[in-house]
Amino acid sequence: MDNQNTHVDMSLGGKHTLFAGNVLARKLAIKFNVNTRTDFPVTIVFPERKCILTAGFFLEMFTTAIQDAGSATVFKERFHFKCNTATSHAIKSGIKEALRTETTKY
Repeated sequence: MDNQNTHVDMSLGGKHTLFAGNVLARKLAIKFNVNTRTDFPVTIVFPERKCILTAGFFLEMFTTAIQDAGSATVFKERFHFKCNTATSHAIKSGIKEALRTETTKY
């Protein structure tokens, strides 16, 4: 494990404040190598103001990484989120949903 913290700037140059849609989530997951990273911890920085994160976007972008981590604790050790309160609540809900989905797979 690398001791340096990698930062991922989700503001994308100020272009995005609404994070919605599976297509955008998949593109960003690939761009930032979310599911193949090994250089933990990674800090994901969302815009502090006027940032809206939908559950679908978060789940599409991070479900595999969450399920690979195996628990919320390990995922949170790997991925740190810098964001506003509303976005933080959406992230917590998304982590719970991703882990619930894993336990209900056939």
